[in-house]
Amino acid sequence: MLMFAASAVLRASPGGFSFCYRSAAGLRAMSDLAAGKKAAAVKAVNDWVKDKQKIGIGSGSTIVFAVERLAERVKAENMNVVCVPTSFQARQLIIQHGLQLSDLENHPQLDVAIDGADEVDPQLTLIKGGGGCQTQEKVVAASANTFVVIADDSKQSTYLGEKWHKGLPIEVLPFAYKPVQLKLEAMGGSAELRIAKQKAGPVITDNGNLILDWKFIAEKV
Repeated sequence: MLMFAASAVLRASPGGFSFCYRSAAGLRAMSDLAAGKKAAAVKAVNDWVKDKQKIGIGSGSTIVFAVERLAERVKAENMNVVCVPTSFQARQLIIQHGLQLSDLENHPQLDVAIDGADEVDPQLTLIKGGGGCQTQEKVVAASANTFVVIADDSKQSTYLGEKWHKGLPIEVLPFAYKPVQLKLEAMGGSAELRIAKQKAGPVITDNGNLILDWKFIAEKV
């Protein structure tokens, strides 16, 4: 899990939590969920991306809309931006949309990083890692001056774990997964090795690691 105080697109308000969420009007061909994701992604790119920036590109379904909007702006406004991916998926999106691809070795300091989340509470604390990309996402976010989180309102909760029931994702080295699993379970709950759905064996991250999904009751840990 990565925990960040997200800025701008997800922001605290006197009434609690405010999403950058737009109506699905005019997007009737899309589901309400997809329309919400697209609206948040478009606003993030419109509000936070500027010419000549170095941009961290997150992972997940919402990021697809962000990259699409970024490509539209680059073409329409003749922008010169550099994109650093957080995963194989993000890298492919950057290439497919004809954007300039780079990495942290060549651009270790980013202007902004845009990413999604699995769940967000009123304090803007996030659960990330459902897609198995959390380690690179964390490094890229930490390398950016501004970290912008985009999400539709289905990710909003009053406390972490209210809607996300798949456990807290933890990336571990393959040879260390069992000791880590035992230590987590000694603190409470269960830490399950994430198993792949379309291959035999466990999920393997882009870093060649495994993922433990830790399920626990917060009050008991």
